[in-house]
This record gives sequence, C-alpha cells and structure tokens, in this order.
Amino acid sequence: MCADFQPKDEAKDPMVGGENKQSVGTITALGKFRMADFGDLTWNKEHDLACPNNLVGTIDLYVVSHHGKETSSLPMLIHAMRPRVAVMNNGANKGAEIPTFATLKTSPGLEDLWQLHYGVEDGPRNSAEQFLANLGTAGTKESGVPDEMPANYIKLSARPDGGFTLTNSRNGFSKEYAPRK
Repeated sequence: MCADFQPKDEAKDPMVGGENKQSVGTITALGKFRMADFGDLTWNKEHDLACPNNLVGTIDLYVVSHHGKETSSLPMLIHAMRPRVAVMNNGANKGAEIPTFATLKTSPGLEDLWQLHYGVEDGPRNSAEQFLANLGTAGTKESGVPDEMPANYIKLSARPDGGFTLTNSRNGFSKEYAPRK
C-alpha cells in the first residue's frame, strides 16, 4: 500500500501545516488492550508511522485523527493498524469527511464506527443512530450551540485481557468487544 502514497500539500492549510503537524500521538495500553490516538497529526506525518514499516502494530480502538478530516487518517496507517473499533470525535460541521469514512469502512477487521456528533453535511458521514452520541445540530449557526460545547459522550471501559466496552451516554446503548483470539 505504501507505493500508492500521495503526499498532501500542507502549505494550503495553515492549521495543517502549522501546529497540527506537531501533534503528539499516543498508544495507550492496559494489558492486552491497545488504543491509538494521534490527535491532529497530519496525513504526511502519519505516513512515517506506516511506511515502509508499520511502527504502531495492531490496535483495538482507534480515535480517528483530526476529527475525521481528510487531511489525516492515512489509509496505509489505518489499514496496517487493523483497528477493531473506531471512535470519531467530530462535530456537526467539523470532520466526518467522506474520504475518511471510505478508509475506515474498508479497514480490515473494523467492526464498528462510533461518533460524537451527527454530521449535518450531505453524503455518507454518519454511523447507525445507536453509535451517535449527539444527534442534534450543535455547532450549526441555526442551533446557537457552539460545536465545542460538551453534551453526550462515548465511554470506554477497557480490560487487561484485551476486551472492552463502549457506552453511548445519550441512549445507554452499550456494546462489549471480546478479547482478540
């Protein structure tokens, strides 16, 4: 997959080329459970984690980089990590972009995609309702509610055996993920 890499021109977006390039990524482990969260790390920087070798390894849960914007979420990295579950910290009008959804949906072994907000723009940007923490239009001009205003959340409960549970605070929906075999 690395042979297909096309770098992005980060100079076009000052946020992508500036502070986001300096994001700190983390791999959090609890026994056999592994979670990756790369903050706002950019597409070109993510490349260095995946190519020519996968420096991250496989993970159980991936916190989708940069709110699900297409300036991150490099397919080579996501596919190499083989996350079982992804959680996207998008806003109603921020992130959850179609190319990121395509990458996640084609990632080997991905079971579910959870989201913090329903994305209001057209296109396939949303998971099933049970996986959406906030259905309203927070972050839109019409709502008067800032995108950053906390509301409902997705709770992670991880276990040392590698299993974990995610719970949607909005509807109480909870799903358990057994340890990898």
